[in-house]
Amino acid sequence: MQNASHARQLHAPHTRSAPFPTAAASGPVEALLLNLVRLHEELVHASGAHREAIRQADTTAIGKAREQVEAVCAQIANLDQERQAIVKAMAPENPDATLTFLATRLAEPERSRSLELAKTLRELIIKARTDQRRLRAATDSMLRHVRGVVQQVQQSLNHAGTYGRGGCVDAGVAVVSGIDMTT
Repeated sequence: MQNASHARQLHAPHTRSAPFPTAAASGPVEALLLNLVRLHEELVHASGAHREAIRQADTTAIGKAREQVEAVCAQIANLDQERQAIVKAMAPENPDATLTFLATRLAEPERSRSLELAKTLRELIIKARTDQRRLRAATDSMLRHVRGVVQQVQQSLNHAGTYGRGGCVDAGVAVVSGIDMTT
C-alpha cells in the first residue's frame, strides 16, 4: 500500500508554491508558458498511468494511456508552433530564442512570473523525458518477454524441429497440437 501511495506522489501533477495567473490575465509568453506547464503536467501523469498499465499488463489501460500521451504530445506540438510565432515576433534576430530568453525581455511583474514558469516547465520536461525513457525500457522488457513466450510455444508446437532464416524455430506448416496448461 505504501508503494502505491509513493507512486501516486511521483506521478501527481507538479505542485507550485505560488499560484500563477490564468492565461487570460497574462501576455503571450506567460500564457504560452502556462499552457505548456499544464500540458507537461498532464504528460507526466499520463506517462505514469501508462507505465502502471504496463506493470499490470492491462492491455485496455495501456491503449487508453498511450492515446492520452499521444493527445497531449499533439497539443504540445501545436503550442510549439505558437512559440515559434512568438519568437519570430519578439526576437526576429534570434530564431532559436528560448522562452526563458523572451521572459527576460518582459516588464515586471510578468518577467518574474514567466521566469518562474519557465523554470517549472524545464523541470517538468526533464521529468517527462526521464519517464518516457523508463516507459520505453519497460515496454522493451515486456516485448522481449512476450517474444520469448511466443518462441517457446512455437518450439513446443514445431514437431519437425526446423528453423527459419532468422535462426529461430519457424512456425512452419500448421500441425494439430495441444498444450497441457494444467501443470
